[in-house]
Amino acid sequence: MTPSKAKQGARVTFPELESWANIVRVCKLTDAQANTLESTLKEALDAIERYYSELQNRPSRDVLVKHLKRFEKALKRLQNECQRNAKLMKFFLPLDTLGFIGQSLTFSAMSEALGRDVFPKGYDFKIEFKQSQGKRITVASVEQDTRPPWV
Repeated sequence: MTPSKAKQGARVTFPELESWANIVRVCKLTDAQANTLESTLKEALDAIERYYSELQNRPSRDVLVKHLKRFEKALKRLQNECQRNAKLMKFFLPLDTLGFIGQSLTFSAMSEALGRDVFPKGYDFKIEFKQSQGKRITVASVEQDTRPPWV
């Protein structure tokens, strides 16, 4: 089922009782297998239903792009301010704010927020290469190596 069909009201549902009994009989499932398959299918169908429900409630792409661009600008402004006022920040920010900002911008935190891995592709090869040369791998070296060129 495609998202456009989901918007039109098409739904994937668990088979009717008679159809389900035929599936179990034709596939020669034991009671345990039938129960396991039934619960698995119902969980999958619930997940599909939740997904399409979220899709229907999601703002349009134009709205998402506009907000993402605005967020990107805000992050750039924050980065610029942090760089300009790094030495003064300890005097006007609460004690743990800088640590919180730093932790929020890690690859792990961004991956968790986005729901996908954002660690640079192929970086594991770079790590192996550094190790083969006897270089130490530290958090600072990973941050330096993965920093965008414009920073």
